[in-house]
Amino acid sequence: MKILTVADFFYPGVTGGASIVIYEVMRRLVGRGHQVTALIRQQSQTPALVDGIEVISYLPAASTALYPLSVARCMGTIARLLTSRHIDLVNAHHAFSGLAAELALRQYPEVPSVFYFHGPWHKEAQAKEGALPAAGERQTNLPLKYRLRRAADRFVLGSCDRVAGLSDYMAAEAAAICPEVTGKFCKIPGGVDTIRFQPATDRRAVRRRLGLPEEGLVLLTVRRLSPRMGLEELVRAMVRVEQTHPDALLLVGGSGELRGRLEQLIDELGLQRTRLLGYIADTDLPAYYQASDLFIMPSLALEGFGLSTLEALACGVPVLGTPIGGTPEILNGVLPDFVLAGTSPEDLARGILEKLPRLPDTGLSLRVRSYAEGFSWDRIADGVEQLFTSLLGLHRR
Repeated sequence: MKILTVADFFYPGVTGGASIVIYEVMRRLVGRGHQVTALIRQQSQTPALVDGIEVISYLPAASTALYPLSVARCMGTIARLLTSRHIDLVNAHHAFSGLAAELALRQYPEVPSVFYFHGPWHKEAQAKEGALPAAGERQTNLPLKYRLRRAADRFVLGSCDRVAGLSDYMAAEAAAICPEVTGKFCKIPGGVDTIRFQPATDRRAVRRRLGLPEEGLVLLTVRRLSPRMGLEELVRAMVRVEQTHPDALLLVGGSGELRGRLEQLIDELGLQRTRLLGYIADTDLPAYYQASDLFIMPSLALEGFGLSTLEALACGVPVLGTPIGGTPEILNGVLPDFVLAGTSPEDLARGILEKLPRLPDTGLSLRVRSYAEGFSWDRIADGVEQLFTSLLGLHRR
């Protein structure tokens, strides 16, 4: 099978949930004998060949105001590839790339398409700009710039042959935008590299290597530092945690626009055991999981799945998460009592304090590790391969 994957970005040029999903699945499909070409926006640091995946790029417009020009350039590159090569199936990720792909495919009805829905484009823009309504609040009179993004999602969801998504939560978000998607949605969860992410044989040695205290409880979260991730709420929760458990240390890994605000908040609250680590390199990430007793997922909104939840579980670390998005879908299968009642600092503090007496627990560590093994990337690739193959067979008939 010859697959054209169209995405806004790709690993290792950009790290993040969506890029990791694309990379991990596509490289396994290459390993099974399929040919994969990834078309992305121009990224100078992305090599032309990544683990057998051919990566090519188009030049986007200089500003977001010129989106139509970027769409046209992406469409033109897709059309050239479809004309010059035998492409069996187009798999688009992200609404922008999906829009260009579906418009280009109007001239190639013989080529089926699968859209991987990673989240509603308009809500992601709202969250980034601090304009996302509170949970349960219904928004009317959506500003034009968000309506256009929602319309793009609706067009792509309605035009493609199949929609793949990471969770039931994503299925509901897609159906809210385009009700017709219900009959063609396929849930394919995220995965984890169970070789790279595994429990430490000597946690103290790992902590020594990272410069962390060998004794005491280590709490960890790894997030993009943006408002929807719930990091301000988690930092506020640490006031009560530090008062009750002075040996508990919170490590916050990640970079983003909220860095300055979090530094200021830690200082204002007088927290002594809460550290911002900044961006954690991929090579060091498994060690930070292995050094931890509890991973915290404090999301406020749009948590489509949460690959870091699986990475922590694969390292034998239990995860405490808010009842947002796909997090409960993961935890209900192994740690249903680790799903918090809400997202407030009080909910987080109460949940942390309730769970700390149970840590560390070897039996719990073995149980969550065993559960995570069911989400190996090879199993996830099985689902994607089956979806692509069945769609291609139906389309040809």
